[in-house]
Amino acid sequence: MKPTKKSLYAAKQEAFEKIIAQFATEKLYKFPPKLRESISYSLVKSGGKRLRPLMFLECYNMFSGVQHNFISDIACAIECIHIFSLIHDDLPCLDNDDLRRGIPTNHIKFGENVALLAGDALLNLAYETLFDAIRESVVCSKAIDTYVAEGCYNIARYAGGNGMIGGQIVDVLLAKSKTAPSDPRREVEYIYRNKTCALFVTSMRAGAIIAGIKDKDLENICAFAEEFGFAFQLLDDLDDIKNSTKIDPAVSPYLAYLGKEKGITDMKNYALSAKNRLKELNKRFDTAFFEELLEMFGV
Repeated sequence: MKPTKKSLYAAKQEAFEKIIAQFATEKLYKFPPKLRESISYSLVKSGGKRLRPLMFLECYNMFSGVQHNFISDIACAIECIHIFSLIHDDLPCLDNDDLRRGIPTNHIKFGENVALLAGDALLNLAYETLFDAIRESVVCSKAIDTYVAEGCYNIARYAGGNGMIGGQIVDVLLAKSKTAPSDPRREVEYIYRNKTCALFVTSMRAGAIIAGIKDKDLENICAFAEEFGFAFQLLDDLDDIKNSTKIDPAVSPYLAYLGKEKGITDMKNYALSAKNRLKELNKRFDTAFFEELLEMFGV
């Protein structure tokens, strides 16, 4: 599943691959060799869509023309959080996956113990990087830059129990349950809103906050990110179950409990709603990158 047109997105993704590779070189060189190898395998060599850091960067650039080195570092911190979550999700105690993006998962390649610690180190590296960004912003402005501090705080908050990890644990417990939830729509929407959407929202929210955006523009950009996140996860789920006759709740609780047709309808509706949010912004800002991302949903 990829955006359908190789243009803005492809160029930005290619540029970010160089940024994340340089980031890993600078940040990991003192790590023990096996830990460095394991982290680099998932963070750099395994590739990926890089949507979350790119959405942060493009949101910041859309609202601000001021460039700082720490902006790209914050994007890398977001990707560290995302990759940490994937390494841990793949572990035998959670999803127990052997492949990720067509290659062996981290624990298959390096062992469960190394993979666990690599995920821990990535999460910690993300927070080190966020604090470094705040410190650098202080040097730039000669005072505490409250926009940068608030943006970094939001990344930490939405990545934890109030966001991504909160959604993950509800997903894990639901997958292990032998009975359907009493209110399946409420439960699966909580999972998707947190496990998937939260990191999209905080990426764009942080970009907007650091650029000094608030009020209605901030509300619209956060709503776009959440609606995009829902549509993105549903598209991913539909791709995962396209050859299945019976939908496993562990693969997609949304489609298992609400139905494939409902999933298709909701994916389109979320994508269209996200597109409408951009209409509130594109009269004053360049939203071309985000408009292109929506092409993957056919809207």
